Amino acid sequence: MRNIFAYTAPVAEPEFVSINERNGEVSLLVRGRGDPTTVSTVIPRDQVEALARAMIGRVAHEVNSARLVIIESPFAGHRERNIAYARRCVRDSLQRGEAPIASHLLYTQEGILDDDNPVERALGIDAGLAWRKVAEASVVYTDLGISSGMKYGIAAAEAAGRPVEYRSLEATP
Repeated sequence: MRNIFAYTAPVAEPEFVSINERNGEVSLLVRGRGDPTTVSTVIPRDQVEALARAMIGRVAHEVNSARLVIIESPFAGHRERNIAYARRCVRDSLQRGEAPIASHLLYTQEGILDDDNPVERALGIDAGLAWRKVAEASVVYTDLGISSGMKYGIAAAEAAGRPVEYRSLEATP
């Protein structure tokens, strides 16, 4: 009996996985992210359930092991520049294996809250900071300076005893 994990070894980053049954044979199909190569193999029927459980467990582990972080970056002022920068910060965080929340990108979208209205701005900041109950850290991106909204978020993190990390993308936005 072969190890079921050996079937996915040729594909470093699986993007598409399927288990199919046809003509009494069960097969596993795996395609890599950005790679047209597809790996396919027939699976012994007695290993299908174990393989499915292992795949579900692996995905759950990867999702559950992502560190939850609050992203702090400027928003007000030069909005277009700051929104583009915040998106780069979120991407950087995701590439580090984190699960970031950037409430200033979410709540300020058209039809949600008006960042020019002080009451709605405070509501958005506080809603974003409600994530501090589950976040493992606040990550402050400093390339464009530290705004008053970022200072508010840093103070809230420090008051809650949550670690604050400072980062730079080291590129001109």
